[in-house]
Amino acid sequence: MASSPAPSEPAADAIRDLLAEILAGGLEVPAATAAFLAGTWGERAAERLAAGAQGEEAEAESLIALLFSPPEELVERVEALLGERGWSRRKIEETAQNLCRQVRQVAFRLPGGGEVRLPSTPERLEGFIERLGVGRDLPGIFLEALDGLGDTSLRLRLRTRIRRARISSGAPQSASFLLRLLERLDFDRPQDEEAFSYALELLAEPLPPGGIETLLAARKGLLLRARERGRRQRELLAAAPVETLLARGERLVAVDEERLGRETACIDRLSQAGFGRIFHADAAIAGAAAPKEAADLEEIFRRLL
Repeated sequence: MASSPAPSEPAADAIRDLLAEILAGGLEVPAATAAFLAGTWGERAAERLAAGAQGEEAEAESLIALLFSPPEELVERVEALLGERGWSRRKIEETAQNLCRQVRQVAFRLPGGGEVRLPSTPERLEGFIERLGVGRDLPGIFLEALDGLGDTSLRLRLRTRIRRARISSGAPQSASFLLRLLERLDFDRPQDEEAFSYALELLAEPLPPGGIETLLAARKGLLLRARERGRRQRELLAAAPVETLLARGERLVAVDEERLGRETACIDRLSQAGFGRIFHADAAIAGAAAPKEAADLEEIFRRLL
């Protein structure tokens, strides 16, 4: 395959101008981020962030990085200007330095009123630009497949997710699988769009020797084991008080069964679209989650807490 062209200067200039406009206008702090800051530093979180900006709080920089996170709407607006090739590291650094000269401070508006102003630095703006995904390629085969899908907002959402996904460029099996999903899933159905996003998460993992089909079967087996463990736990709790079970050494976990069910449904949609069949809930599939994958099962329970 011939090498794709470098990012065009007009597109790069348009992205830089867009970022300058957004940063100069200030950013809204998401409620979840504000709650995390308040939980970490209490009511004086804004003051401590400002103090950290002056070098008085060494640990503040990691929290300041949370604020310098682009909203999803901006990510999609930038995606609309990107092509197949992502930016080089040098281009990201140059753009960050240019933006620092244009926008010396960024105002962050807090939920419920108030704001904190923080100086722009090359490091902060480089992180902001990197989180936009501009440094990653999006192979032309995906751009062509996405062109035939739905409305503009859908195409941008999917383009953004594929570009930012942690999928190895040397994994042709993964690329072929994603292309089949783009062709066969019905993205007018929210469940199918959710399944596609779930596929991108799964493909960030190393593929087992049996490939994607084995990966899906093994993950469904783990989910089935988790569901069975949750069922047994409910039976135990119905038969004895929590204190008695803990005294026996039982390890109790809180499971989000609704989420577990959604993930299982995602795997069914992916296996049907990708391979034309669904892995049934039987002992053979449950057995695909081998004992050596016990750590994976624990990770599933951790995510479902």
